Amino acid sequence: MTITLSTKGQIVVPSEIRAKLGLVPGCCLSCEIDAAGRIVLDPLLEDRKAEVVGSGEDIALVAPVGSPDMSPKLVKDILSEI
Repeated sequence: MTITLSTKGQIVVPSEIRAKLGLVPGCCLSCEIDAAGRIVLDPLLEDRKAEVVGSGEDIALVAPVGSPDMSPKLVKDILSEI
């Protein structure tokens, strides 16, 4: 996937990647240069973890505000990478 650097030095993270990572406006990313000279962006999502609610057999996973809608395809894609 190719992206273009704007005249202001900005890039746009493609929507497919934002959706897969649960990135929403205001999310922070760390930016580093690795040993090979590549730019590495790493989402800082510590405060955006899902929360388990309930007890016993009646539990649910509650996603943080701004998380993408969990369509069956998105769930399948995420699980295929685990």
